[in-house]
Amino acid sequence: MKNEATYLAWKVPWQYISFAWIGSILIGVISTYSPLKRISSMTIIDAIRTVE
Repeated sequence: MKNEATYLAWKVPWQYISFAWIGSILIGVISTYSPLKRISSMTIIDAIRTVE
């Protein structure tokens, strides 16, 4: 029975986990870059008006 279960050995796929983590961080940074750039070029009053 023990020899039959050896094919069930499983390793944590750290490489794919790290790719997914880095990819999600990059997507988050890229998606917030454009709105942040637009808001930083406005004055404070204009930024508040566009939010309301």
